[in-house]
Amino acid sequence: MKGLDPEAIKELADNIRVIENFAGNSGFDKDLLMVKPVAPVNPDSFLKKHEKWVAKTILLSVFLLLVSALVLEWVTGKHALLVFVVGMIVTVIGSCYLHKLYGNVTFTTIAGVGGLLILLVAVGVVSPQQISQGLNKKYIEAEK
Repeated sequence: MKGLDPEAIKELADNIRVIENFAGNSGFDKDLLMVKPVAPVNPDSFLKKHEKWVAKTILLSVFLLLVSALVLEWVTGKHALLVFVVGMIVTVIGSCYLHKLYGNVTFTTIAGVGGLLILLVAVGVVSPQQISQGLNKKYIEAEK
């Protein structure tokens, strides 16, 4: 132990204590340093979250565009027949989607028949008066 000064040993021991207590908790919340990384934005998550509204909006928009094209006579002749067929396809897809979404046969039937009647009126095959007269006759006969 030659050459070691007791004061130097005391100073070295104090330095070691300071270093040991350096890592100790002195009231600091170490969870503040553990920040979770922000997840990247995934466009598929938006579609999964809003799938019902996106599909309804697209189907309804296409259906209304086709009916508008027929009513306002934007298309005529063979093109009107094509628009009518596409409208029927959209009506069937929409009815299937509504049945998948709600699982109610009555609601699906009403939506499908309603879409068909709207397309038939838009093309000019039947008029709203003919439809109402047919329904009136049916219900008047049913009451008798």
